[in-house]
Amino acid sequence: MKCMKRIILKMKMNRAITIAAILLFVVRRWPLAVLHAADETPPRYDADNPKPAKPIDVEQLQRLAWGSPATNGLRAACYFEPTQEAYSDGEVVERWKVFQNSGKEPVLFTVGGGDYRWSVIDQQDRKVPLDQVAGYGALRLVTYRLEPGQVAEIKCSSVGMGASTKAGGLADTAIHAKPGTTCRVRWELQVAETTRMRNGKAVPVAGVWHGTLMTGEVRFRIVGQGGVSR
Repeated sequence: MKCMKRIILKMKMNRAITIAAILLFVVRRWPLAVLHAADETPPRYDADNPKPAKPIDVEQLQRLAWGSPATNGLRAACYFEPTQEAYSDGEVVERWKVFQNSGKEPVLFTVGGGDYRWSVIDQQDRKVPLDQVAGYGALRLVTYRLEPGQVAEIKCSSVGMGASTKAGGLADTAIHAKPGTTCRVRWELQVAETTRMRNGKAVPVAGVWHGTLMTGEVRFRIVGQGGVSR
């Protein structure tokens, strides 16, 4: 009988040790999981912590269609990826917008996602119809700081090329040009005014530029489906 009691007592002790070990593992793992999740949170770039420039290929810089710069030297361009002279009707491409400080002093500015207007005309200066959807989701504003010569390159929504495409999903714009049309596209980019809350009011942040920039002209042809070889 005494032997049986010792066996039962030993089993209870082993069970208690096992449960304690499991609890210790869970407690010690939890802070690590929290820290890992915190590491995955994207940084917030604002006037107090502006985003630095991103390297861009020099040849690509020279190929971009730049608009006239602001008085501080900030200028803008947009391009499609892949960059081609012609796109097949039904093709979906990516669009990028680029800002460069072509001046002599550092420039701070704030931009978001849906801060542009399209202008699309054909080879005879006729307006090309667009199919567009309003942006959705949270608008994330990012403040950049560019030293002279530096560039900020920002990926935008995709674009549908040709009359058979439709806006929606990843593409917020479809250019409804028929095959055989040469499209000439410009964008008007809005650089938002940067503010911070003070005593319950939004107060502009001094030294952060805002205004409107026009890009240069991007030109391409729309051809029939499958008409562009890769």
